[in-house]
Amino acid sequence: MIVRGFRAGTFLVLGCCLMLGCGEKVTPPVIGQLSGKVTFNGTAVAGGIINFENDTGAAASAEIGDDGAYKVETGEGGLRVGNYKVFISPAAAEIPTDMTTKTATKTRTTAPGNIPIRYQTASTSGLTVVVKEGKNDPFDVDMKK
Repeated sequence: MIVRGFRAGTFLVLGCCLMLGCGEKVTPPVIGQLSGKVTFNGTAVAGGIINFENDTGAAASAEIGDDGAYKVETGEGGLRVGNYKVFISPAAAEIPTDMTTKTATKTRTTAPGNIPIRYQTASTSGLTVVVKEGKNDPFDVDMKK
């Protein structure tokens, strides 16, 4: 009985050592930092989301500030290097929070006219960007009607 337990323990330890030594080394993705400004006919778009997606499934988005500026910040430190389609989503609509008193705490809104429909999907926006390793030049978007 003791010999069987010893053999089983030996095989268990040997098996674990082999499994740990046989794993593939994971290489972290190559990342680029991207920022810029979103405007409509030259005027800053206050609010909304700028979205980036590529063919490999990598995607990210960034909130557009009151001055139209954005910076993509992800858990990886930026966007994975590659080619991206870009589209703009409007900010949330204003919604009353207390209908009984008719007072409304509202979220920031973007006027629907500030983001033309064609810019709201990746397939119709016509916007693309190539993200390179490290800090990229600003990617500014000036939408036209």
